[in-house]
Amino acid sequence: MAGSFLKSAAVVVAAVIIMFVLLVGTAILFQHNDVDTSLSLPILTILGVTLLLATLAIVSIAFGSFGLSDKTQALALPEGSVRSVIALSLVVIFAILAVFLFGSLREGSSLHEMTVPSFDKADFMKRYPAALDIVDTSENGRHTVTFRLPADPVGVDFAKQLLVLVGTLMTAVSSFYFGSKTATSAAAQAADGTRLPLKPLSIHPTSHARASGNLPLTIIGENLNPVTTVRIVSGGTPIAATTVKSNATSVDCTIPIDATTTPTGTWDVVVADAGNRDATLKGALTIT
Repeated sequence: MAGSFLKSAAVVVAAVIIMFVLLVGTAILFQHNDVDTSLSLPILTILGVTLLLATLAIVSIAFGSFGLSDKTQALALPEGSVRSVIALSLVVIFAILAVFLFGSLREGSSLHEMTVPSFDKADFMKRYPAALDIVDTSENGRHTVTFRLPADPVGVDFAKQLLVLVGTLMTAVSSFYFGSKTATSAAAQAADGTRLPLKPLSIHPTSHARASGNLPLTIIGENLNPVTTVRIVSGGTPIAATTVKSNATSVDCTIPIDATTTPTGTWDVVVADAGNRDATLKGALTIT
């Protein structure tokens, strides 16, 4: 056990070191190199997803070292963990892409710079009629002109299609994730309520004096969560319970007992669900 824990700890430390090296290396790359925005965004996105997966791997190793892993699931994490990570990653990527494309299309292309011996704005506009944000600086008789060209219509169309594609993908994956969770919950409810039979085992109290009036009755058993009705039956005469409250292991209800007309003797206790399935405890209750 100790050896396994040490191995897990060593793997976690190695993963943390690798993540730290990646972060430092990326920071140095962006600090000492003029990386274009069109390249920096994909690099940061890929790095972020990679670090997220590395973090999940560390969590999985930690779970395994404490015996909490589930080997039947992806990365041995609890069911639905990987699906939720994929859905959240797509949401984040979509948000980053939307902000990036909006900023790029709003500002147009990157700045262009040229040095000319003389600058005449009217003549310059004839040569570059689409130029925006024209700035002229002069030094030692030379003119440095910076300007921006509007976004390429082809690039704009491509950005629109890409945004719609990623948005559709995000919606589909997110819907699949939440839909699968709903289906899993429905299947679990079906397993609890439809496939498993009602199984009453005992009641409390087992006897009741008729003169005491109404009987607060508790039924103990298994798979009782779907129970909606309770009745007691003797000689073909049923008495339906009121205020029925059920959970997986017990049902609480009140049996209306008339102090003068309710027959004495032994009674069967019957529990039933909304699908008309029932189960009976023969002669479980005695009324005196």
